[in-house]
Amino acid sequence: MIIDMHTHSFYSDGTLSPEDLVKEAAEVGLKYICLTDHDTLDGVLSIGDTKSRYGVELIPGVELTTRYAGMDFHILGMGIDVKDTKLKTVLAKMSGERLGRAKTMSSLLGKHGWEVDVSSLSCSKGIVTTHDIAKAVTNREVSAFDFHNEWLSSDSPCVVGTSSMPVKDAISIIQKAGGKAVCAHLLRTLGEHGQVDSLLKIASDMVDMGIDGFETFYGQSSMVNVSIMNSIADRYGLLKTGGSDYHGPGHKGRCPLGRYYSYGFGYDQEKVLQSVQVRPLLSCIP
Repeated sequence: MIIDMHTHSFYSDGTLSPEDLVKEAAEVGLKYICLTDHDTLDGVLSIGDTKSRYGVELIPGVELTTRYAGMDFHILGMGIDVKDTKLKTVLAKMSGERLGRAKTMSSLLGKHGWEVDVSSLSCSKGIVTTHDIAKAVTNREVSAFDFHNEWLSSDSPCVVGTSSMPVKDAISIIQKAGGKAVCAHLLRTLGEHGQVDSLLKIASDMVDMGIDGFETFYGQSSMVNVSIMNSIADRYGLLKTGGSDYHGPGHKGRCPLGRYYSYGFGYDQEKVLQSVQVRPLLSCIP
């Protein structure tokens, strides 16, 4: 693969800086990566021209937390204008809400004997995530990763839900910012909610809401799932894309950067790049 359209830095819940992420992309032979941190553009804004330094072009992106039919969905914005006023306003509001949520969760953890350095949360890069809270627990004797899995998973009594915008609003905001709105790992999301049987209905609803494409493969997705999602995207003539959903080293269950599988279903990387207004691959490969 030459492109990876779904990556994260430590400005959301990844472990690498944007700079180190780009360096690793160069090392594994990628030519383009889209940085899609959760609900923040801070990582994209923190790094300048990467192509001249590393031979890798950074595509500005974001992964918005949204809600529809009682479920949370992640909508990727690819090739967005980071100066768009509406997008920046929405993300600033979300950032403030997440900090308030983190303080509430820290208080809940305190009732179970955990000591959280709340002051450090205010200094977190990008948006404050549950991973930041885990790192801020000062009296844990396990890794932040393991603490997160035990105390900050979705069914923990110490977790407070996030405020999520409607899927339709997220699609509109991304498109008005000049980007393409792509639903990330739809089958995985539905599986987490026990709603796989509603796949066709949810996909159809998203099409009606104006979605530009589906992430048809990601990380360690199975051949069967890739085939299903490709068929849905083809049915509606939508963009098919994918990526590793890379969060950096040390994240269990994640595949390495650029090492996701399309299983030979005909992934048109040039079409993806053209759709987000990036030069075709052939003009960039020596």
